This record gives sequence, structure tokens and C-alpha cells, in this order.
Amino acid sequence: MVRMENGKLAEHWDVLQDEATHAESASGLPMFGDQFPPDR
Repeated sequence: MVRMENGKLAEHWDVLQDEATHAESASGLPMFGDQFPPDR
């Protein structure tokens, strides 16, 4: 994730968490986007 200010990168945060699978999702929704990641 990033924060832009006046057209320049001002801050960034790294995401270190693995995406939840459909079985692990408490809400039944993916963490990012509209689909779950493929099975590993």
C-alpha cells in the first residue's frame, strides 16, 4: 500500500500476511480483489 502526495510517493507499507483461502475466510470473501488465490 502506498500514499501519494503531490504526485510523489510519500509513504509505503509492506504486506507480509499470506492471503486467506476460501476455507480460512471468516466472511467468505477474499482479502484482495474479487477471487481467492489458486490452491497452493
